[in-house]
Amino acid sequence: MSNPPSKPGLELLIRRSGGEGAAGSAFELKVLDSDQAFLRLRPRRSAAAVVERNQLHEDDEVVNVVRFAMAHTERYIRLSPRELFLFEHMDGVHTIMEIATAYVLEFGTLDVDEVRRFLNRARRLDLVAVERSGMLRSKRAAKARLTRLLDVLGRLSFRWNQVDGVFSAAYRWLWPLFSPWALPLHALVAGAGLVVYLTGRWDDSLAPARGAGDWLLVLACWTPLVMVLHELAHALACKAFGRRVKAIGFTFVEDLAPSVYVDVTDMLMSSQRGRVLVSLAGPAANLVLGGAATLLAAALMPGRGSWALVAFADLNLLLALYTLWPFHPAREDGYVVLTDLVRTPALRGQALSALKARLTRVAQPPRFRKLYAFYLAATAISLLSLVVGLIVVGLRASSSAP
Repeated sequence: MSNPPSKPGLELLIRRSGGEGAAGSAFELKVLDSDQAFLRLRPRRSAAAVVERNQLHEDDEVVNVVRFAMAHTERYIRLSPRELFLFEHMDGVHTIMEIATAYVLEFGTLDVDEVRRFLNRARRLDLVAVERSGMLRSKRAAKARLTRLLDVLGRLSFRWNQVDGVFSAAYRWLWPLFSPWALPLHALVAGAGLVVYLTGRWDDSLAPARGAGDWLLVLACWTPLVMVLHELAHALACKAFGRRVKAIGFTFVEDLAPSVYVDVTDMLMSSQRGRVLVSLAGPAANLVLGGAATLLAAALMPGRGSWALVAFADLNLLLALYTLWPFHPAREDGYVVLTDLVRTPALRGQALSALKARLTRVAQPPRFRKLYAFYLAATAISLLSLVVGLIVVGLRASSSAP
């Protein structure tokens, strides 16, 4: 039986200006992966105002008729409850991924193609505009040099579909690592390793101090392996819940930071417990690997081997902390878990929008929930603590320098 065809990519025909007339122009076909490009979109409702809405009951179904005030006319649109839900969440704050999460929390099911079809329909009716997600979003006033840089980074992204069978086979070999009796062993290794690491790293007894250049070189060698193991844990945890791993790939997070990833969006169809545990699987794997490396380094005589293991532990623990902590700008595992638990997929965007509305004294600002205040305060404290920590580490390093 042949494999089903993969979804088509997003194809853009770009005209390069190279002079006057057709002879001075060239065309380039750029193909973007449909899933990655689609999930990172931030649809925004257009300026069309909702004037009136009414519910009709037709054939035991509820239909919402919405009257929109356009620039020079009015338009009546029939929307199902699910389409109305999607439309109300297309506020320029939620990404498609966050809208899909909210959709699952509301209705319990998800068809990404349904989201895609409604978005296309809304765009044809001029009800929704789309802007790309990311800290470095494209804008009209963006510099040409930055645009070219983002284009180059986009060309370096790769995605491989049809990998679920590979991960299914890997899980058949590695399933004992995810069994209930193995969890106490994981916790013991991670906990004991963390205690040894904190005490030995602070007084340099775990590994003799070396130059920053050596440390950065070893970390550069370990980084690809640690990132792959982190994503492998996500994928295998996804298989432990019987869901499909849709793809693996390499991309630039927020258009800037290189990263490998596994596409486990099929977990949206699982329970909240399953989604949370799969999100935590990557950081948990880093904690266990870092603990194991620390304990092994402590058992060895000080030397290059033990020092390389300590650097491996450094990287695992840093990645675990970075991905677990939900109060920083990136949308990492801890943030996903937090938003799932509080059932607010676009927590950061909604909190910032509510704060901005309050500060600018918008006539009818969105409700400023206690959750928003907690999140913004925790984020501010986290950033302040990071600055203070960097200063302390810098002072300690300068004082210990010969």
